[in-house]
Amino acid sequence: MKTRRYSLFVLLAGIATFASMIFMIAMSGGEIARPVEYPNKEGFTQAIFWFEMVRSPEEVRSVLGDPGSTEGIRLRHAMDMTNRYDFIFMVCYPLLIASLFLFLDRRLADDGRRLRYGTALVTAGACLSAITMIADAYENTRLFRLSAYTDLSNIDPGVISQLMIATNIKSGAITIAGLLLVYLYAMYFKKSWGILLPLIYALSVALGTLALIAGSMRALIETGATIGMIGWLISTVHGGYWFFRKTP
Repeated sequence: MKTRRYSLFVLLAGIATFASMIFMIAMSGGEIARPVEYPNKEGFTQAIFWFEMVRSPEEVRSVLGDPGSTEGIRLRHAMDMTNRYDFIFMVCYPLLIASLFLFLDRRLADDGRRLRYGTALVTAGACLSAITMIADAYENTRLFRLSAYTDLSNIDPGVISQLMIATNIKSGAITIAGLLLVYLYAMYFKKSWGILLPLIYALSVALGTLALIAGSMRALIETGATIGMIGWLISTVHGGYWFFRKTP
């Protein structure tokens, strides 16, 4: 029964994750907003990703534009709405991550391949999910502070520093969780066609790591996140398969 229960967790958390993401996009204007400065030398195509990774007041202007301009007002509203409804999304996707650790550990045990450190991995997954949720929530409070400035010359550098720390912690926790999922899925699928799933997660982890450690490659976070979402979608379908299969 545990396998079916954990597969249901994956299915419900996955559906909630993608539903909340679609809802967040719809409430922020129904489209992925581009930064004011587009194209830009950093390579960002989505305002929200660059906004989360800004390093200076000048970059805030490059993303959001002049606070008094029509475009600046529109973008700030879009970012505020995105971050407001992100409080729903930020609960759903960490729950999906945590449920994947539970599910994979259970499936391996069912196949007689219980991992020696399985409990430790599940605990790590739960802790990383909690860290992600907390860091994401704090990140949003910093983004609200930045979007509220009517004079960009008055931006407190401390707010940007706090944002950078929160973003690095959140992205770092997601990356580490992704790396552990690569291991769990590789152990689970081994030589079957399903080995493509850990490869998808591995590519997402690689791009996310480069975005975090190489300032000139920050825009890779966009591609890494997209690939990671594809991984989450396949994982959700996989969990749903085992739920409807009614495996004991």
